[in-house]
Amino acid sequence: MRLNASYIQLKKLVRSLSEKIKIHKKFDNKKFVRTFEVITESQGIPRKGEADPTPMIALMWPIFYGLMFADVGHGLLLMGMGLLFKFKGQGNLSRWGMLIAISGASAAIAGVGAGEAFGFHLDHMGPLEGLLEEGGALHSVSWIVGILSVAELTFEQVINILKVSLFIGIVHLVWAMILRVKRLAQEGHKFVMYMEAIPNITLYGGIVVIMMCAIGANYDVMNMYSKIHTEAVPWVTVFLGDWAQVWIITRIAGVIVIASIVVMMIGGLKHIKAHPEEGGSPANVFMEVLLGKSVECLAHTISYARLGIMLLVHAALLLTVNNSYASLGGMESPGALALLIGGNIGIMMIEGLIVYIQSLRLHLYEFFTKWYDGGAQPFKQVVPEMFYNQFKWNKK
Repeated sequence: MRLNASYIQLKKLVRSLSEKIKIHKKFDNKKFVRTFEVITESQGIPRKGEADPTPMIALMWPIFYGLMFADVGHGLLLMGMGLLFKFKGQGNLSRWGMLIAISGASAAIAGVGAGEAFGFHLDHMGPLEGLLEEGGALHSVSWIVGILSVAELTFEQVINILKVSLFIGIVHLVWAMILRVKRLAQEGHKFVMYMEAIPNITLYGGIVVIMMCAIGANYDVMNMYSKIHTEAVPWVTVFLGDWAQVWIITRIAGVIVIASIVVMMIGGLKHIKAHPEEGGSPANVFMEVLLGKSVECLAHTISYARLGIMLLVHAALLLTVNNSYASLGGMESPGALALLIGGNIGIMMIEGLIVYIQSLRLHLYEFFTKWYDGGAQPFKQVVPEMFYNQFKWNKK
C-alpha cells in the first residue's frame, strides 16, 4: 500500500512538472508543410496535446501573399530568388528560401487572376495576346486572366477586391474560433466552451450576416428588417436559397445576436460569482460583452481588408511607374528603361517585405491569438563536451 501511494504521488508530480515545463510536441509534417514551420516557431512551438498550426499556415499563407502581391513577373522573379537560396543556402537560409519560392509562386498564380505582369496587361503582351484570343490555344482558360483585375482601379474593381479580402478573413477567423472550441473541449473546460466560445462564434456569424443584409438592402439599415426589402443577401442567399431575403435573414440574425449576448453575459456573471478573487463585476461583464466582443468582431474582420488594400497599392505603384515610362519615350529612351527597371526593383523590394509582414501579422495577431498558446521548450540533445589530448612526436 505504501509503495502504491508513493507511485501515485510520483505520477502526480511528473504530470505537474510536465504542465509547467510545457513539453514540446514534435513536428510531423509533410515536406511542403514543413517549410512553414519557421512561421510557427516565431510564435512558439506547440505543447504536447496542442494542435500544430503549421498545416493551416501552409494553406493560408500562399493565399494571403499571392493576393497582396499578385503579379506574374514579380512572382516569378521572387520564386527564382527563393530557389537560389533554397539550393545554394544551408540550414535556416535554405528553409527560408523555400518559403520565399512558394510565396513567389503564389504571387505569380494570383497575377494571372489579376491579369498583370510587371504592371502590364497579360492579354496585351506579345504572343499571349494571340493565344488568349478566340481561336487561340489558351482561349478556353482566358476567363481566368484578369478575373480580379485592378488594371484601371475603378470603383467596381476596388469593391470586388475588398469583398474577396473580407470573405477570406471571415473564413480565417471562424476557423480560429472553431479551433478554440476544440481546444477547450480537449482540456475539459466545458463551461467556458458552452457559455463563451460557442456563443462568440454565433455572435460573430450574426454580425457578419447583418452586415451582408445591409449591403443587400443598399445600406438602408434602419428599415432592412421591413418586408419591403425582398432583395437577396450577398453570400447567404447563394447557400440557403431564394427564400433567404433581406428582411427574413435580418430578423433571424438579430435574434441570434441577442441570444448570443445573453448567454455570454450569463456565463460571465456565473464566472465572477465562482471566482470573486478576480475582482470582476456585473458592469465589467456587460461592457466586455456588449462593446468588447462586438467591436472585436468588426475590428478583426476589417483587418483583413489589408489583403485587398495591399494589392491596390501594388497596382497603383506599377501603374505610376509604367505611365512614367511611357511618357518618357518607352523603349526608345534609356532613361525610360532605367526608370522601368529601377521602379520594378524598388517595388519588389519594398512591397515584398511589407506583404511578408502583413501576412505574418494576420497569422500571429488575428489567427493565433484566438486559440493557440505554444511557448513549449524544444527538445535539445545533451552531449557532454569531450576533451582530447593530441601528442606530436618530433623526429630528431
